[in-house]
Amino acid sequence: EKEELLNVFFIRVNEFELLKESLEIQRENQSSAKEIYKIIREQFLNGSASFTDISSVQTEVNRTTTEYFQTVIELVTKYYEIKKLVFQEF
Repeated sequence: EKEELLNVFFIRVNEFELLKESLEIQRENQSSAKEIYKIIREQFLNGSASFTDISSVQTEVNRTTTEYFQTVIELVTKYYEIKKLVFQEF
């Protein structure tokens, strides 16, 4: 049983590390989407982008924001799973 707990612990830590990397990627994606939105918004206000263009980019901003926060939730959940395992006897 101790060996199994250790294996689960190391798996959870590895998953946590992967989620941290994923969170950074999600942060970059969100930042890029917001920058693109700013550009398209200016083009829309100048008449060189359509409503469809700005709507599409806003949808992408929403998607990347949702993915970012979903990853944050997964990361926090994984953290508490690890914390719970730490308090078990190995």
